[in-house]
Amino acid sequence: MRVVSGTAKGRRLKAPPGFGTRPTSDKVKEAIFDLLQVEWSSSLVLDLFAGSGALGIEALSRGAKGAVFVEKDPVAIKFLKANLKMCNMLDRASVVMAEAIRFLQRGSGGTLFGVILADPPYSRGLASRCLREVGEGNWIEEQGVLVLEHFWKEELPESFGALARMELRRYGDTCVSLYVMGEAPWKVQAGRGSIPEFFP
Repeated sequence: MRVVSGTAKGRRLKAPPGFGTRPTSDKVKEAIFDLLQVEWSSSLVLDLFAGSGALGIEALSRGAKGAVFVEKDPVAIKFLKANLKMCNMLDRASVVMAEAIRFLQRGSGGTLFGVILADPPYSRGLASRCLREVGEGNWIEEQGVLVLEHFWKEELPESFGALARMELRRYGDTCVSLYVMGEAPWKVQAGRGSIPEFFP
């Protein structure tokens, strides 16, 4: 895994050997960020099922103001923090050890994110659950974007609550759905506010 663009371009990110997740490939990651026409300098990003942090770190490399990483595995978190340190991003990052769905169910405490990145495991219908929790919760600001990776056989609705799907792309076994909150004109003005602190 490498950082595709921005200040940390070319940096190779590390994950635990035999780590039991399915990291986003560089090809898919680059495609995702090509789709996102976001003003990164004002973006507050939430990276769910963060693993080694590849998606959130890519956003920070492209200039995101801050990112919150949510990951339940303590070994993965060690690598995530090491990757943030290597890329000189610790000052713009908050790392939370928590299961992503339970984290969403607790509520945001009023913090609204401009971009939410979610790459859940392809089992147990987690993509659908993630869409529901974000759609029902107060997590994403008006004109904010939810980027949701899912198995190509898992069909997601065209809309959920105020979230409407703007893009659906397939890359091999992976589909990427982009949902926008409300009547969002593209280009998206994403993520205002300071980096929040969340606790398990």
